[in-house]
Amino acid sequence: VLAVDRVAAIAPLVLTDDNAAPAAGQVKVRVVHAAPGAPAVDVYVTAPGASLTGATPVLTNVPFKAASGYLAVPAGSYRVRVTVAGTQTVAIDTGAEGVALAAGRVYTAVAVDNTGGGAPFGVLLLTDRE
Repeated sequence: VLAVDRVAAIAPLVLTDDNAAPAAGQVKVRVVHAAPGAPAVDVYVTAPGASLTGATPVLTNVPFKAASGYLAVPAGSYRVRVTVAGTQTVAIDTGAEGVALAAGRVYTAVAVDNTGGGAPFGVLLLTDRE
């Protein structure tokens, strides 16, 4: 359960976990849009240091309070960028060095507002299963 929205409208967002182990050499990742100050977003997953030019989002038009299903990907380092839906205007970027996702793990990535609300936005990477 995540507490989401601004304090005046805070509400629970109940998620159903699937902590079953991914296939050998794989990772499972779920994405949650929990940033009330952000519009609908697209999510890009690329190699570290890669450009968005020519890239296709893995998730599109994700609205506030939405959660994806678990995405299975090979373990490794990835650069994740969240953009305003339909654009390549980056709102969240894990950085050119990428983030390492270890084989056999299950993660939930939660997009959040900055302290006090709005931009710059951030991400919490939660390990659901080690």
